Amino acid sequence: MSQVKTLAMTRADQDDINRYSYLIYASNKLQRQSEDAKKQLDNQTDAQQELEVIELEGDDSSVVPVKIGSAYFHLPFALAKAQVEDLLKAARDDCLKYEQELTSHREELKSLKTRLEAKFGDAIRLE
Repeated sequence: MSQVKTLAMTRADQDDINRYSYLIYASNKLQRQSEDAKKQLDNQTDAQQELEVIELEGDDSSVVPVKIGSAYFHLPFALAKAQVEDLLKAARDDCLKYEQELTSHREELKSLKTRLEAKFGDAIRLE
C-alpha cells in the first residue's frame, strides 16, 4: 500500500504560488514588449543609417519623411536627424528597461521555484 504524504499549505505558500503565476504572466508580456522594442530599435537604426547615406551624398538640404507614431511627417534633414536620434535613444532605453525587468523576474521566479519545490517536491508542478 502506498503512503500518501500530507503537506500543510500555509497562506505564505499560497502567496508564493500566486506570485509565481503572476511573474510567469508578466514575464511573457515583458518578453513580447522586449521583442517589439527590439524591432523598433532595428527600424530606428535603419533610419539612422539611411540619414547617414543622405548626409554622405551631400543632400542634407532635402526634406525627409519621418514616421512618428502611425503618421509620416516631412521634416528638414537636420530636424529629421535629431528626431531619429531621439527615437533611437528611446528605443535603446526601452530595450534595456525590458531586459532588466525580465532579468529581475527570472531571478525571483528561480527563487520561488526553488523554495516551493523544496517544500512540496513532486506534489507541485511549476511552469
